[in-house]
Amino acid sequence: RGLEVLVICTPAEKASFGPWPGDGLRFSCDGAAGIPGMASCMAGAKFFIGHDSGPLHLAAAMAVPSVGIIQRLKVPVIAPRGDGQLRLAVFDAAPSELDAAAVLAQADALRPV
Repeated sequence: RGLEVLVICTPAEKASFGPWPGDGLRFSCDGAAGIPGMASCMAGAKFFIGHDSGPLHLAAAMAVPSVGIIQRLKVPVIAPRGDGQLRLAVFDAAPSELDAAAVLAQADALRPV
């Protein structure tokens, strides 16, 4: 889609990535480490996609348009909060119930900011 992708991960997690088709991939462990680094990267993001985690909650709190991948039973209790656009890709038992198309459909539903 012509977007640059930032993967928030540790150096060990980065090592597990296979080949990436084309340019536009960078990793938080290459210079945007820690919460301040993540916040700085997110401040300029068009949108954020992530599972139920600290980075997702940070993005939502910063009003970055976000897609959260979250278990249905957790939605009423710990879903991300914030004043920005938020879409949820919800699963019942395991995230593997969702495919990339389902998650990207939620991202496509975010209005451009």
